[in-house]
Amino acid sequence: MSAAAVPFDAPRSATPHAFKRALWSGVVRVAANVLMLAAVFFAMYQASLRPGSSLTTFSLFFFGITVPLWLGAGWLLRFIRRRFPCEEATLVALPGRKPALVRWRVRTLPEETSTRASGGVWRRECAPANAPRA
Repeated sequence: MSAAAVPFDAPRSATPHAFKRALWSGVVRVAANVLMLAAVFFAMYQASLRPGSSLTTFSLFFFGITVPLWLGAGWLLRFIRRRFPCEEATLVALPGRKPALVRWRVRTLPEETSTRASGGVWRRECAPANAPRA
């Protein structure tokens, strides 16, 4: 069998950015959780140095570290979503809002909405094209 007989545009099983997006999002979340745990220990240490106002000192250091930490983690996650978008995602700028990545999905069968579970639906970001939908 020659190399020319193999189709060049073979279908892929997943979007090209799905792995990178999941990997970097996981790294950011794990790093933020580890840093938050370190912030708890640091705030406890600072509170132990000032026993008269330990609650105030703990709160000041803990929230002073974790609030900027989670704001930074949210910004990094937004950056990762923009850097590695889903294959079907489109950047849309609506009036009065910032540009946002939107995934469009057209439903052709009216039965799809009636057969969905009424409870919470598990949502997968950047799911492979051939993955079953909930």
